Amino acid sequence: MVTGPHHIGPGGIHGEQVTLRYRGASFFVRQDRVFGFMVTAARTPTQKGIAVGDTLDRVRNAYPHFDCEGASRSDTSATQEPACFGHAPLQRFVYFGGDPIQSITVTERPIDAYAY
Repeated sequence: MVTGPHHIGPGGIHGEQVTLRYRGASFFVRQDRVFGFMVTAARTPTQKGIAVGDTLDRVRNAYPHFDCEGASRSDTSATQEPACFGHAPLQRFVYFGGDPIQSITVTERPIDAYAY
């Protein structure tokens, strides 16, 4: 599935982004390089034991330095799901979406960096 093009992608790269979707996981590819992935399958824990189906309270305990936000409305008036996100080891950015968690996304840069 082509999900781009975007004006600027990871590291300032221009061009199409492709999302490879599988049952329980998706991979984000640009210029033949995976720069992130999303897991939606249960029982696929992080190194600290957080998995899809867990609560954001577990994330807050396991990753106390992460930012957590409750559900909110954006400029588009679409409800934004509660989430926790922050930097993890190996210079990766991790995003836990939903409460209970519905997806765990790992990327090289914060997710909002890929939206432009």
